[in-house]
Amino acid sequence: MNLEEKEKFTKMEQGVEDIRVDIAEIKHALIGSSLSGDKGLIGLVNLLKTEIEYLKKDLENVQKDAIENKLIITQLKYVTGVAVTSLVAILIKIIFS
Repeated sequence: MNLEEKEKFTKMEQGVEDIRVDIAEIKHALIGSSLSGDKGLIGLVNLLKTEIEYLKKDLENVQKDAIENKLIITQLKYVTGVAVTSLVAILIKIIFS
């Protein structure tokens, strides 16, 4: 091997080593490192999915409660209207009798 071929070979080895290091960094970013307990991007996505599902269920419960509250308020309006009308009728009867 001549000097030029040795330099090319050394550059190729360095390129392969750089690619290996880059792939290891990408792997740690995606799946995390077991030594540090980091879950990586995939673990974070799974955690966010779980939180979104929990929030969706919670939102459904809040919506159901809001519908029930709306029905109760509507019923209270009618009951209050009837009570006020009855009270006014009684007051008019007492005043004019």
